[in-house]
Amino acid sequence: PATMATKVIKGGRIIISNKNLSDMSYGPARGQTMRQVVADYGNPIKKSAPVGKPPITRWYYRDFIVFFEGKYVIQSVINQDKQVITQPSQ
Repeated sequence: PATMATKVIKGGRIIISNKNLSDMSYGPARGQTMRQVVADYGNPIKKSAPVGKPPITRWYYRDFIVFFEGKYVIQSVINQDKQVITQPSQ
């Protein structure tokens, strides 16, 4: 596994970490609202339609994908397949 990674933080600061990539968190923290995510990271490149009950929605950013249950973040993951994102959200 990779042992060196960079993470861009709001405000343009860059942090270099010696942690394994699998130990690092990317994107918004669990429990943040959709409004907080937009305030911290801007609008997503793409949004999926809500699926299921409770509704699960995915927001795609260049470097990570955010999963919401209702309006709250349940997980953020690294976007490993960046070419999937081609169209901005409407």
